[in-house]
Formats: sequence, structure tokens, C-alpha cells
Amino acid sequence: MSSYTIVFTASISPWMNGTTVSLNKDDTVSSFHMAANASEKNHYKTVNICSLSLECWYRVLDKLDHYVSAKNLNSYYEAVFADLMAEDSFMFSAVLFDQDRWYEIDTIEDLQQAEKLQC
Repeated sequence: MSSYTIVFTASISPWMNGTTVSLNKDDTVSSFHMAANASEKNHYKTVNICSLSLECWYRVLDKLDHYVSAKNLNSYYEAVFADLMAEDSFMFSAVLFDQDRWYEIDTIEDLQQAEKLQC
């Protein structure tokens, strides 16, 4: 496959929620899990950073257009990725972040905790 897709992930902490991924032995993504919680074993938290080749980006845009046309407006964008993977038209490689180098910020309290990190 000349196109590439990369999703950035990190080990999940008990307080995190949102989309996670399961990985194969070669660090490719086997599946996306929408709104998963930290109790799931062998899940990695998505860090909401992705890298897509132009070819892959056009596939994402096409699938997003289908979502919007169907009035499916309240889904995580990773749902589009999951659909493309299910159609075997997408494969993601995972890049794992060092747990001490990122922090999920969803609230003011999260931001305050992140500011305490010595990165």
C-alpha cells in the first residue's frame, strides 16, 4: 500500500475515557473502540493526532461526506476510521507516546495537572 496512516497512542490511565485502539503484535491497529473506558485490557488511548497520506485523506473526506449526508453528526471522527478499516481500505500503524510526555486535557482540572508535568 503506497498510502499510509498513523495514529498516535499512549498507555491508558484509569481516569481517561474516549476512543481507544487495540493493537496487533506489529503495532498496527486491529480495531477502534468508541467511548471506551480505561478498564479495557490491551487498549491504548488515542492522542488525537494522526498522519494521513493525501490518498487516505481523500478516502476520509469521502466517508465524512457520507456521514454528513446521512445526518450522522454526533460521532467521533475515529468512527470514520473504524468504518474504513472494516471495509479493508485503511490500515493504521500506531506510534506510542511516552506516558510522561503527554496528558489528556478535557477539563480545567486536567489542564492544571498537565501544567505540573516536567516535560
